[in-house]
Amino acid sequence: MLALAPLLAMAAGSATAQGVWVSVPSMPTARTAFPSTAAHCPEGLLDTCVYAIGRAGNQGIAPFEAYSPSTNAWATLPQMKTPRISVASSTAPCPEGVRGDCVYAVGGTTISGPALATAEAYSTETNTWLTLPDMPTARTATAAATAPCAEGRGLRGTCVYVFGGNDPVNPPLATVEAYSPETNTWATVTPLQTARIAHGGAAGPCPTGHGGAAGP
Repeated sequence: MLALAPLLAMAAGSATAQGVWVSVPSMPTARTAFPSTAAHCPEGLLDTCVYAIGRAGNQGIAPFEAYSPSTNAWATLPQMKTPRISVASSTAPCPEGVRGDCVYAVGGTTISGPALATAEAYSTETNTWLTLPDMPTARTATAAATAPCAEGRGLRGTCVYVFGGNDPVNPPLATVEAYSPETNTWATVTPLQTARIAHGGAAGPCPTGHGGAAGP
């Protein structure tokens, strides 16, 4: 038995290093094909929240809910001004004049309508949605990520990048556009090498030998 003790300890340590999945309370609204992001919680919830944005069945409903790990509870929040599905979302600083971080919801479509260029931002400080300038390119089933703004495009600070997606005329898209909260403007940046739809996106360190942050 004593001889087995080190092996058992190693196995236990290995399991801990791999991490585990835990169950949390179900969302108030069952749904599929929706984006999520993390940001500071609104008043009434604590610390950092996970936000679930849009899409519920075929009724065109656009629920917006937040989960607080600190309280292990969900809250239902104000819906987007333009209800839609297949939006992309990311967290970034709010537009100039609004404090704190915002949850951005861009693009998407209604159940039977065309692709949209609509862009909105939810302020965690005020618990309200802000209307932003439309994206240059309407699209649905796109992805978004937050990273430093590209140079030489008239943008400043941190940007929300929207890449790829679908529109009825030119599916799929390789188009990449960036929104700067500091300037409240969009700019078109270098396109994807491979056009695509219904993909995911996140920002992280670039591969070795390339500066800055990687997006798609």
